Amino acid sequence: MKILNKPTLMFLFVIFILFFVIFQFLQSPKVAELIADRITKNILIKEGFEVDFEKVDLRIFPPATYFKNFKVAKLEEGGLI
Repeated sequence: MKILNKPTLMFLFVIFILFFVIFQFLQSPKVAELIADRITKNILIKEGFEVDFEKVDLRIFPPATYFKNFKVAKLEEGGLI
């Protein structure tokens, strides 16, 4: 009896591809923009701050999250400082 048969290999291949695609999607600039907008609108706008970043870089080993071109701006009554 073989240790890994064809259906098992196909299943593992599909899982690997799905994981890779989801991981790349989470690091896209569109997702970074969506996250920055949510953080700004729901949390920081009450305190007068705005957050922006270009890309989210996720690392598995060691587990870490990096933000590329991270910017924080304080809002004045008439707009940005």
